[in-house]
Amino acid sequence: MELIQGVPDLRGESRPVVIAMGNFDGVHLGHQAIINRAVERAGVRGGLSLALTFEPHPVRVLRPAAPLALLTPFPLKVRLLEQSGMEQVVCAKFTREFAEQSPTDFVHKVLVDRLRVAEVCVGENFNFGKNREGRPALLKELGKAAGFSVHIQPPVVLENRVVSSSAIRQLVERGEVAEAAHFLGRPYVMLGEVVSGRGRGEQLGFPTANLRPSDQLLPADGVYAGWVSLGVVGGSGGGFGAAGAADRDTRRKTEDGTVVADGIYEGAINVGVRPTFHETDRVMEVHLLDYPGSGALYGQALEVAFVARIREERIFGSAAELKAQIAKDVAAVRSTLAKQARKKSGGWRVGL
Repeated sequence: MELIQGVPDLRGESRPVVIAMGNFDGVHLGHQAIINRAVERAGVRGGLSLALTFEPHPVRVLRPAAPLALLTPFPLKVRLLEQSGMEQVVCAKFTREFAEQSPTDFVHKVLVDRLRVAEVCVGENFNFGKNREGRPALLKELGKAAGFSVHIQPPVVLENRVVSSSAIRQLVERGEVAEAAHFLGRPYVMLGEVVSGRGRGEQLGFPTANLRPSDQLLPADGVYAGWVSLGVVGGSGGGFGAAGAADRDTRRKTEDGTVVADGIYEGAINVGVRPTFHETDRVMEVHLLDYPGSGALYGQALEVAFVARIREERIFGSAAELKAQIAKDVAAVRSTLAKQARKKSGGWRVGL
């Protein structure tokens, strides 16, 4: 797959260009329906499949006072788009000047003159042009006049609820990561760099990797079960995406007998302020089960896939009481992840 920063001039492309267009934050099941339609249509026509997305997220440019935490930072979004089968990902730089284009100018200057589109796939709620005046019906009208067709994808509905980035954000904010996974089509994944901490986990007998999260939405405070992938951010062929750990060649057994890809570890994840120690900074830390030592991880990039919330964060009367609870948490994490692995893959591999 080719990543292109800025809108290219595709006048030299001989194949019909079929694009999926949107912000695609989360690359959730609703987005995947749009993307799959574009890949399918490109296959039928022998064309080029292309995802057109925008960076930074338009909300951050148009409403900078309203902070927006991302579901998928750019490197992860690109990898997910690649794993969906897209041949090219075009990242248009979103600026106020870009946003000021009229819907007609956007269609002619970007889609027609530069991308030379033959077909465009968008969601039912897609907006474009100045003041978000462009709607899919207008895009269809402009496309007909310009010589390209438009496919408007209806929303995906699960459990009587429309799959959307805003709905997933609400679930993650409440700590309902298992429910969010249904909408995403995979676990919620966070990227982070391992930084030095206060060493409290080491003192308690459960060393942790303290993470500086990327610019993403943190789940609600609490303890979670999840999978941790070492040293993978961006690019292809690793981490947790549409394929994830299931497609790695080398595997090893965890303590409970679950077979996982090399470089993937079970994780007991804590998000919160560590109230037992009267701290106030919100942090994310991960205890990697069966990992030989967290010290060697400093500076590494980790990917953390949240599977289920084990419990809420609470205050303990002593360090000994907290240590006893962590031991119970680790047991609960092992049990939860073993069940997930069996459910997803017949008991021998981790499928995300």
